Amino acid sequence: MLSIHESELLILQLLMANPHKTLKDKEILNVLEAYGYSIGLKSLIVYVSRISHKIGKTTKQESYIKRHWKQGYYWSVKVSVQEESA
Repeated sequence: MLSIHESELLILQLLMANPHKTLKDKEILNVLEAYGYSIGLKSLIVYVSRISHKIGKTTKQESYIKRHWKQGYYWSVKVSVQEESA
């Protein structure tokens, strides 16, 4: 179970929906603003840090979320979706 703020969930969903693609800080901030969350770059850095801390590391002890310095963030592992059968 993961307990995070709605804006952090939005960031997490955005990164996971675009694995291995660097999302620029401004892109992430624009998406957040479109959903009613007006934050600055420093707050984004804090949010991503909190998300990373809460989800932990991969089995290889790597971070799921990585940063391209002064560019943006990316989800560093492959994402696979499994649909539940009824």
